[in-house]
Parts: sequence; C-alpha cells; structure tokens
Amino acid sequence: MNPDPLIPDTQVIYPQPFKDSSYIHLEMQVYIEKFINDFQLTNEEKDFIRSKNIQEWIDENGFKGKRGNLTITKFALELKKYILEKGLTNIYNKYKKLNGKCVMCWFGIKK
Repeated sequence: MNPDPLIPDTQVIYPQPFKDSSYIHLEMQVYIEKFINDFQLTNEEKDFIRSKNIQEWIDENGFKGKRGNLTITKFALELKKYILEKGLTNIYNKYKKLNGKCVMCWFGIKK
C-alpha cells in the first residue's frame, strides 16, 4: 500500500531489506571452525600446504553460502582476519617453488 496518496504506486520505491551481514559473518565462522578441525594451524614456517589443497577442501565439502559458493578468495580473506585476531604471526601465504614450479602456499598450516 502506498503510504502517500499523492504519489502513484508506480513511482514509489520501496526499500529492499539489507543482507544480514551478521549472518554472513556467522556463516564464515562455521567455515573457519571446520577448516581448523580438518587442518592444523601450527604457526611454524616449516609447515605448509598448497592453496590448491584449500580449494579442494572447499570443493569436497560443497560449501555454498547465502551469497553463493564459497571461493578460495573469500575464504582466504576470512582466514587472514582470523589469523590476525588470534595473533598467529607465522601463518601467511606466498609463492614457493615445488618441483620446479612456483605454486601459492600457506605457511604455518598442515593437514
């Protein structure tokens, strides 16, 4: 129903409900907790996994969120936030040469 009788219904723009960002945040917390159950955050530079391992983990678990599929990029951003909150200084991602190829790896994490 139009709240203003002087404006026709076709011209009234009703606000769309906002996405519940707290729900999205809680959803990402669930993903992080599951990741911590499946991988160990050792905080030691000698331990590392490939980013490909994280992508495979996401695919195996079939994570689909309120805003669509979980991507490695979305997950990496949330993982970095978690790492900063917990003060884990030796967990980071960078390229490492493995078998003559440069691959993106996460250091301080092992399976």
